[in-house]
Amino acid sequence: MTRCTRRGPAIAPRYWRHEKIVWPRLPGRRLLAIAPPFAWLALCLLVPFLLVLKISFADLRFGVPPYTPLAQLQDEVLTIALSLRGYILLFSDSLYIATYLNSVKMAAITTACCMVIGYPMAYYIARSSPSVRNILLLGVILPFWTSLLLRVYAWVGILRNDGLLNNFLLWSGIIDSPLEIYRTDLAVYIGLVYAYLPFLSCPSMPTSSNLIPGCLRRLMTWVHGHGGPLSV
Repeated sequence: MTRCTRRGPAIAPRYWRHEKIVWPRLPGRRLLAIAPPFAWLALCLLVPFLLVLKISFADLRFGVPPYTPLAQLQDEVLTIALSLRGYILLFSDSLYIATYLNSVKMAAITTACCMVIGYPMAYYIARSSPSVRNILLLGVILPFWTSLLLRVYAWVGILRNDGLLNNFLLWSGIIDSPLEIYRTDLAVYIGLVYAYLPFLSCPSMPTSSNLIPGCLRRLMTWVHGHGGPLSV
């Protein structure tokens, strides 16, 4: 607070306050921050999805492009032709139905396995000491430096009949003949869990250190009968 005086006729003193300058908020500031990621997702995910959706309503033909157009303007008449032949075949052929149900089953089992393995792993990493936490977190993130295709092919060398796993089990005398893991559903589950496990464990680390202890305390209180019904 400063006092300002002027020479000349006696006037009442003025007191001026230095107020904080508040810059006007730009309504588009947040929009500019989130626009590039959304534009990238729209370009790489939404546009290809719309192209595939367009092709699904077209018929096959020989030429470029190898499918019929959905809309055609001729003699000032707009003709829209949507073919449902592919969708009828999809829901009438037992092969496609069995393939879809098998995919849903594999996705559900993979999600359950990732949750069973990922949440305890995230909790252990989050509750570790800072030095150990950095090493464990590096072990989770480090495989992303290598292409997913190369890492999956490495599992082929591990799980096949003459791979590293069977050779080790045969050398140690645990088994007498190689295990049939390669080219089975078990191998597919191993590959899917390995590929998607970091995407569950890494986002769960910030919340698991606070959420899981609270749930455990409530569970122990409910077990001992001091807190009434269990509520999480």
